Amino acid sequence: APELEGDDADKYEVIGYKETHRLAQQPGSYTILIYKRPVVRNKEACSLSVSPAPDNVLDGCYADVSVIAGIMVDKAVYHLPLYRQHQRMLDSGVQVSRATLINWVKRGIELLTPIYQAMLKHI
Repeated sequence: APELEGDDADKYEVIGYKETHRLAQQPGSYTILIYKRPVVRNKEACSLSVSPAPDNVLDGCYADVSVIAGIMVDKAVYHLPLYRQHQRMLDSGVQVSRATLINWVKRGIELLTPIYQAMLKHI
């Protein structure tokens, strides 16, 4: 937290932590990434502040970019349908709906569309 550095650092104290969780994919497994952010209280002003959570590729999405990229690569390169990927995730203990997977793929495609358009113009 930037408030805890500098000349006025003694005016602040850490009173807790906020955690941000994201589902991430590693080859052959899934994991949860935990970002721990301090909750800082200004002793004089009696105000609280928390540093923002790290940016994510898709706003409001709890999946890490590794999951979204992995789903799209499995679908496009390895011809693995989403219903099979969904089953594989359930077998790994990750419970997300198929509709969520479809939404992630749709939003991922929307992010890649400008790159596709630029490549198409270049050809």
